[in-house]
Amino acid sequence: MKTVSIKAGERKRVIYRFSNSLQETYHFKAEPINPADDLSGIIEISGSNWLFPKPSVKENLMRENSVSKGAWDSLYSVYVVPDVDVNISFSGSDQPNLKFLLLIAGLIAIAALSIVAFSLIK
Repeated sequence: MKTVSIKAGERKRVIYRFSNSLQETYHFKAEPINPADDLSGIIEISGSNWLFPKPSVKENLMRENSVSKGAWDSLYSVYVVPDVDVNISFSGSDQPNLKFLLLIAGLIAIAALSIVAFSLIK
C-alpha cells in the first residue's frame, strides 16, 4: 500500500491520471502523524480542463475518503491540503476489470470480422 506524508498547510497532489476514459473511484485514508491531533483539511478535485471544462471541487478531508473520476476527466488530479501533518495511504480504486473489457472487445471484433468474411465468401 502506497503512503504519502504531507505537512500541515502543504498542497500536495496525491492522485494524477491522464486520459484513460474510464470511470473510477479512488479510496484513501488520512491519519494524523500525531494521534493527538484532530484531522482536518481540504481535498481539491480537478477534472478535465480542455474538452468539457469543470471547476475544481473542494471537500473536507476525513479519515476515509473516496473521490470519483468521470469518463470525460481526461486530466484528473486530486490534491490534499491538511491542517495537521498527515499520512495518506491508498487502498486502491474501483477500476473496471480491464481483462474482462478486452475480452468483450475481442469477441465483438471477431464476430464483426466473421460477418465480413462470411459475406465475402458468398
